[in-house]
Amino acid sequence: MDGGINKMIHRNRKRRIFLGLLLIIILILSIGSLSTYAKDKYRFAVVYSIVHPFFADTTKGAEDAAKEFGVQVVTMGPDTPDISKQITIIEGLIAQRIDGIGLGVLEPKALTPYINEAIKRGIPVVTFDTDAPESDRLCFIGTNNVEAGKHAGREVIKILKEKYGSPKGKICISMGVPTQLNLIQRVDGFKEVISKYPDVKIVDMQTGYGDPEKTTANIENMVTAHPDMDVLFGVDAQAGPSAVVVWKERNLNIPIVTFDDLPDILDGVRKGIITVTIVQHQYNWGYLIVDSLLKALHGKPLPVVMDTGTTRVTKENVDTYKKPRTARFVR
Repeated sequence: MDGGINKMIHRNRKRRIFLGLLLIIILILSIGSLSTYAKDKYRFAVVYSIVHPFFADTTKGAEDAAKEFGVQVVTMGPDTPDISKQITIIEGLIAQRIDGIGLGVLEPKALTPYINEAIKRGIPVVTFDTDAPESDRLCFIGTNNVEAGKHAGREVIKILKEKYGSPKGKICISMGVPTQLNLIQRVDGFKEVISKYPDVKIVDMQTGYGDPEKTTANIENMVTAHPDMDVLFGVDAQAGPSAVVVWKERNLNIPIVTFDDLPDILDGVRKGIITVTIVQHQYNWGYLIVDSLLKALHGKPLPVVMDTGTTRVTKENVDTYKKPRTARFVR
């Protein structure tokens, strides 16, 4: 009886060893096939600062370019604005020897060493949406966010002039992830314009980290604390949808100036809840990421910055505006 059990244990152990060796062989063969595949078809990764519906157009642009140019592209990003998660993603891509990376930078200082390491290993990196300008990245693709912030500031001043006859009033700001350079630059540009008018005051700014619940709670708190606010400025893509929720619940009639074109934002514009939204051209980001990485791999020079522009959207043009789908930088 004991001898039979021992034989069975021995057979099971041999089977586990055999299966383990088989798994290792399969893994080695798959890595080898990936390496061979990479020689025939480049593999690019688009890494978002956070997974968010805002980037759906970026994914579409990258996929369209990948199909056109005959390359493979994958998209990924952290599910929360957690820099450690984004670093882990980049480390994994470097270890896989991906052929190129498009990176939406969550924290410039934290990610610069990893960008530089990828470049050192021959992996081209371009940034998009939000930059790491002190890194060795090849180029930045996206909005000139300082100018976009100034644009938002001018829209707010126009609203206050129409209300009071001269620029004066109180502004609350809904900020997103506070380490993202694009959002910092928008606020800087906005403040540069506002600072020219001494009777215009920023009375509150709260940070929602791109999280819907936190952003909505912040806006509710600002409305409660500052019932006499004249304008809400939304810096990121989450501010608009959250503001629409609060405005509907409280039946508010305070002007909102914000960014981007998520469905809830455009619906808010149609209903007159949002006065102006400054829409970015994120489809072109995705397309240009793939195009730029291919050019880099073939030794072609890239511009340091590709400003993809913005479109002003109001109730008057919300159903007629069109974002450009042909990137002027391509070829």
